[in-house]
Amino acid sequence: MSQKQLTSKQELKVLQDELDRILDSDPSEKFYYQYQQLKPHLDALEREVANHSNLANKKDHEWMKWLIVIAAGVFSVIVTQVSKMPSLSLD
Repeated sequence: MSQKQLTSKQELKVLQDELDRILDSDPSEKFYYQYQQLKPHLDALEREVANHSNLANKKDHEWMKWLIVIAAGVFSVIVTQVSKMPSLSLD
């Protein structure tokens, strides 16, 4: 996970904690109105963080797939070369 994504998740967590604290301490009508105005933006930010995280995970999985393909190819070459070697006898 990149530092930028980690920072975004930490910032989102801080904002969520701040929101929870405000909701617990000051449930005024004015605050709820402001919250309703900002909620679509907050939801969009949360979706964006989730999308970035999913994209990073997908890239990690792609990298692992290529490593497995390369390792399988190397193993195949080694097995082919070993099978072509004459057998050793214990005479």
